[in-house]
Amino acid sequence: MKRPHVPAPALAALLLAAPVLAGAEAAPATEFHLVVHDHRFDIVEVHAPAGQSLTFHVQNQDDSADEFEVAQLHKEKIMKGHGEATMVLPPLRAGKYDYMGELHKATAHGVLIVE
Repeated sequence: MKRPHVPAPALAALLLAAPVLAGAEAAPATEFHLVVHDHRFDIVEVHAPAGQSLTFHVQNQDDSADEFEVAQLHKEKIMKGHGEATMVLPPLRAGKYDYMGELHKATAHGVLIVE
């Protein structure tokens, strides 16, 4: 089988571009997976891009129910014990938004930082 000929300038350009392409940053996350265990979130600081809708999937590993809430946005979802909830947030402006487990807010809390 005959191998295709790649002109030297084209090969050089590919080799020079490879590190740049490999190091390209991924797009900021817009979907997040949180776990509540012992009335605490496993992730207490989430960074997200401004101007894009965001989806939170929250798994409650505790026996008791809780309510995932973003108070500033008047959004809340009830989670049964060992249940899950999904919350979709509209595109947000840059800022900090607190999230919490409403029924255990002394321990179940975190912050969404929109940049």
